[in-house]
Amino acid sequence: LIFFGVNSGLLLGSVIAALLSHFMAPKVLLTWGWRLPFCLGGVLGILGVYLRRQLHGTPLFLQLQKLKKQSSFPLKEILSKYSVQVGKGALLTSLGAVTVSLFFLFMPNYLSTFFHYPFDSLMGLNSILIFTCSLFSILISYYADQHGYLKLFRFGALGLLLFSYPLYALFAWKSFYWVVLATLLLTGMG
Repeated sequence: LIFFGVNSGLLLGSVIAALLSHFMAPKVLLTWGWRLPFCLGGVLGILGVYLRRQLHGTPLFLQLQKLKKQSSFPLKEILSKYSVQVGKGALLTSLGAVTVSLFFLFMPNYLSTFFHYPFDSLMGLNSILIFTCSLFSILISYYADQHGYLKLFRFGALGLLLFSYPLYALFAWKSFYWVVLATLLLTGMG
């Protein structure tokens, strides 16, 4: 669910970028249009602070807070007792961060700059892919909980290793249909 939440924010940004690049001239977008998502982000940030202040802790959290049994340096305690789990968590998080950065943040700019695909179409495709990956992340997580995550990681890593270069080569064919196919397959393995 964490990746679904992160991808939901990324989806909002991608949809806004697709809409702005479609409805604004490039010169207008570069002079002042790029400020619009930041203004929207500021409004959403203020809304988030307001909502957070309206929430109350769960009964268990409030009970634990009353006990006030807190470590003087919690980071040291966590790293000394759970260093292996923290390391695994950091690696898994970095894997997700690299995948999201490569496929959803870098790829549209790369394809637009080097292969001259239309940026607004790429951002539309990007939005669809983010939405699809968000939904599939829930299903794949459920599958991993039932059958183990190791097989999925091996399958994805092997698929990326074997097919990344051929799929990236499809981008040079200058056909948007190949871009759609290649990005679907790459994000599915990532």
